[in-house]
Amino acid sequence: MVHWIAEKIKLTDLQKEGLEEIGNIGSGQSTDYISDIVKKKVEIKTPDMGVVPLSKSKKSLLDEFEKDEPIFNVFVPITGLNGGITVSLPKEQYIELIELIENQIDEEYTLMELSEDIAKCYLEAVNNFLDESLGFGDGKVFYMPINTLLSYLSKNIINKKKSSEYDTDALIINTDFEISDNIEGKIILIVDIIQIERLTDALDQLLKI
Repeated sequence: MVHWIAEKIKLTDLQKEGLEEIGNIGSGQSTDYISDIVKKKVEIKTPDMGVVPLSKSKKSLLDEFEKDEPIFNVFVPITGLNGGITVSLPKEQYIELIELIENQIDEEYTLMELSEDIAKCYLEAVNNFLDESLGFGDGKVFYMPINTLLSYLSKNIINKKKSSEYDTDALIINTDFEISDNIEGKIILIVDIIQIERLTDALDQLLKI
């Protein structure tokens, strides 16, 4: 499902398709990593994507996240781009996933390590696709509902230096993944609406527009 707010940012059809491909490539390589480490098949859904408001007070792509129960979220900031990657799982499923991984590698492993490894795989795929050099910083753990987290990130991290009508708008690419019918999580790429131009410029260069 793709949601584009055309009056806020103008994108060509090719740019939209290119951004969708970024989500497909990034989430694909990330979930391949998860599959390799747990030795189980990982199913992924087609990413939900768009330029949407992150504010809880607005209707958006985030309607599906309107749940009250807190879950584990790790936000890994992207260096070179105002945004980040969030890996989100319910507490019980996080514990089960970590146990699966530790049984395979025979050593301790944390949600932070998993999230940073997922972010690294995601960005490697994006960098290779766009010939970019994006990196990532230290992750932060948040135990709260996803919609609350995204609203917090919008106000305090992603858009904190801006003051405009679109303070809470961002590009968001959400990918749901499932492992063996009992572990479900999300990988969410969030980019400041103003910085989408860096991605579209790289796409234009790639597509020779």
